[in-house]
Amino acid sequence: MNPNPAPVAKQRSPLFYVAMGCGLMVLLMVVVVGVTCGGCLYEANKLGKGVMDPTQRDENVRKMLGKAPEGYYPIVTLPMPLVMDLAVLGDAPLIPDAGPPNFKRLFQYWRIIDNENSRQMKDYFDGKDVSADVFRRNSVNVEVTDVIGKGVVKTGDGAKVRYVASRGRMASDFERGGGAVHFNTLMNIECPDTSVRVVVWSEKDPAPDKPAGEVDPKGTVLDESAISALMVQITPCPK
Repeated sequence: MNPNPAPVAKQRSPLFYVAMGCGLMVLLMVVVVGVTCGGCLYEANKLGKGVMDPTQRDENVRKMLGKAPEGYYPIVTLPMPLVMDLAVLGDAPLIPDAGPPNFKRLFQYWRIIDNENSRQMKDYFDGKDVSADVFRRNSVNVEVTDVIGKGVVKTGDGAKVRYVASRGRMASDFERGGGAVHFNTLMNIECPDTSVRVVVWSEKDPAPDKPAGEVDPKGTVLDESAISALMVQITPCPK
């Protein structure tokens, strides 16, 4: 019998493994929180640039629309991939420190995540019994007082676009005299994914007291040929 037996390895307490496991969990949580916060900060930075940085605005518009329609300039963009996208374009460029230009026409684009409320906007274009107030509930601040016409056009990537040419007030922070009566063409772009895409193309009504039946859409944002020529320039559907 060996008078000097090998030392027996000391058995670690089960508490040691519990503590080690908890430590790894804490480390993992720190990493996840760090990555999440970093992502949030990155997205917040992009949002800020989408308001202030003209280069970022241009890039956001390319991602959302393919390109800006001819003669239109990005005013503000807000990309929020998991929730919504917003792009507001005007027919005059922004001049730093000069306030909003005197836009004649505005082009406003929303991509909103599919939910019960946003789907009701699609129902409106389907002709279902849905009030136009559904747009305001989705932060599209436009009203429909008079419907001048309806129709279908296509985007540059072949997506079907249903439109309602209308007249009504529009609340806008990007236009002088916001809240005036406008010609507003509301559009729904039907892309293959589930997001709801809405465009409002607007200009001030030069004769808001004129009866709806006397409105001549020719040469305005209510004119189907003009609507078609505008929408064929953009490619908003994901590839």
